Amino acid sequence: MVEVDVEACSLTLLRHVAMHDCGRPINPMIVEGQLHGGLAQGIGAAIEEELLYDEQGQLLTGTFMEYALPRADQMPDFEVGHLDFPSAINPLGIKGVGKAGSSRPPRPSPMPSRTRWPTTASS
Repeated sequence: MVEVDVEACSLTLLRHVAMHDCGRPINPMIVEGQLHGGLAQGIGAAIEEELLYDEQGQLLTGTFMEYALPRADQMPDFEVGHLDFPSAINPLGIKGVGKAGSSRPPRPSPMPSRTRWPTTASS
């Protein structure tokens, strides 16, 4: 949930909810920290970070003085829900964690057009 101040041209994050399935969490505190970091990274990429170039192609946002990174004071309290569906492909039941917030979901692709295969008349 966001709050938009049209006059100040600013955006404030009020609430962010995420669900994640990392299989069986071995250390839940580390899982939570990885998820919060990934969420902050994804939010930063979506609303703050930008590579700017001048007319000659020179990068204008080459240092952290010019490049906007997300800060902790800009983040809402994250509400993270955990699913626990152990992986069937390893004995520990673990899966990856940490990129859920920074990796966008796959874009739906258009349905492929149906190709009509030529039929041959059998004699």
